[in-house]
Amino acid sequence: MEAGHFVENLRARMTAALSEFNRILPRQSHVRIYCPNKNRPERGLFAVAKLERQKEPKSLDLIKDGIVKDFGMLDLLDIFVEADRLVDFTRFFSHSGTKEVRSREALRPLLILDLFAEGTNMGIKRVANSNDRYSYEELLYVRKMYFSPEALRNANAAVVNRSTRCWRSATRAFGEKVMPAPLMGRDSPVGAKTS
Repeated sequence: MEAGHFVENLRARMTAALSEFNRILPRQSHVRIYCPNKNRPERGLFAVAKLERQKEPKSLDLIKDGIVKDFGMLDLLDIFVEADRLVDFTRFFSHSGTKEVRSREALRPLLILDLFAEGTNMGIKRVANSNDRYSYEELLYVRKMYFSPEALRNANAAVVNRSTRCWRSATRAFGEKVMPAPLMGRDSPVGAKTS
């Protein structure tokens, strides 16, 4: 296909699509154009109204009841602690300075609480306020001095690799075919560092 013909065809399709969009948009009550900068009204943004909450499917209650019946109520923080017990992902977090003052055992709960705070979007202030053992300053210090993108990437890879191995062995035990899943880490392209 010739380049000019391709561009003209594409331009015609985009013009038709934009014309249809312009025709339909004013009739949409849940979408409006919002201009944050009154001096430049041509730079409007689309504002979409908040959706109304839909009714939960009936099967969701059955699923929730089944989980509670089979597993009981699990605290997310307990899952973090158990995952660290199995994988020891906190080993990847080291002090950004030259000397670690705390023992690994004293540091482990702070790392887990910081990861919990970041992973759940609760923030370290809320986590500090919800316990009477570790202060906000301690949690903040650990987050600043021990967290790094590399440590988070390595800890995540360790947990993913462990769960992948568990999933594979569980599905093999039931005789199901297992799709190969890539392991993350230094030896795989998924978790490899890029220069």
